[in-house]
Amino acid sequence: MAKPVDRLKKIAGILIRLGIGIGILAWLLSRIDPHSLLNELHLAASHWPWLVAGLAILLTALILCIIRWKLVLEAMDQHLSWPRTTAVFFIGHFFNSFMPGGTGGDLIKAYYTARETHHRKTEAVATIFIDRTTGLVALIVIVLATILIRCRFFLSYRLTQWAAGIAGGICLAAGVGLILLFSKDLFRDGTCWSRWRQNSRLSKPLDILARAYTTFYTCRQNPGLLLRTVTISAFNHFLIISSAYCAARALEVNLPYIDFISLVPIISIAGSIPLTPGGLGIREGLSIHLFALLGIPQGKAFFIMDLPYLGMLFWGLCGGLIFIFYAAGSKGKPGEDPENSQPIQPIDPT
Repeated sequence: MAKPVDRLKKIAGILIRLGIGIGILAWLLSRIDPHSLLNELHLAASHWPWLVAGLAILLTALILCIIRWKLVLEAMDQHLSWPRTTAVFFIGHFFNSFMPGGTGGDLIKAYYTARETHHRKTEAVATIFIDRTTGLVALIVIVLATILIRCRFFLSYRLTQWAAGIAGGICLAAGVGLILLFSKDLFRDGTCWSRWRQNSRLSKPLDILARAYTTFYTCRQNPGLLLRTVTISAFNHFLIISSAYCAARALEVNLPYIDFISLVPIISIAGSIPLTPGGLGIREGLSIHLFALLGIPQGKAFFIMDLPYLGMLFWGLCGGLIFIFYAAGSKGKPGEDPENSQPIQPIDPT
């Protein structure tokens, strides 16, 4: 259980981030005519087939995420049936969508995965990390390739120069970090990490880290798995881009698809920076300013990225319904921790 002081610090951190996001959003809305926002919503609703198409595309993207995670689970010898995998995934999506911390859903997924597969929680968390890492690799490739291909466009405006520079820098740093992290087994015999694990007072946390790292490294040594999961991730990112394109068409914005490929991943990267919960305010602000360079009014630009986000929240609510009726499988006793066979305390959402 978390100490009261630590819990208060977490709550304070979440409230500060939430306050920053609400403040940014309020400032943006104060600069947009509220009547224009209502008109844009009415316009989008009148073109509801595009909204339905965007919602279906987002569901397809989530299904691809389930398939990708299922591949990782099977490769790590953690066997969940497809219905269970789907249920656990959507439950995690629900908590990631509505919990301020942004990682509560991953903890829930790890908990249920470990509970039903009789694996330790460390390895269960590792499968989720691997799943997210392959998505990151695909995003890095898409962003860097787009910046190179559309170099002239990004150099045309001061804002796109900064946006491409920061997003490209983040992607390069993440890519180099992943290469260095998994180029060699850091916990093999003879390394400093291996010696510290045996002799240090930190042997227990290092042992947990070593088990998680071994799971990552095993995946890295399976090129077929990496190719399949990264390919699925690439398709998934293009589906997210397509959902924004559908939102734009519902708002009667007719831009070439390549413009969405150029801007949506950069906005997504900015929104993933943990300054505000779920990128609140950052996503809308960057969308307004970047699409303004292409002549799109503020009201329309505001909803180009917000409508897909609301679509994800809708599917998150569906995950909430699954959570209400979800029952753990017969594998493992309810409430039993696969890590040490001791009763598990309720997960602290903070």
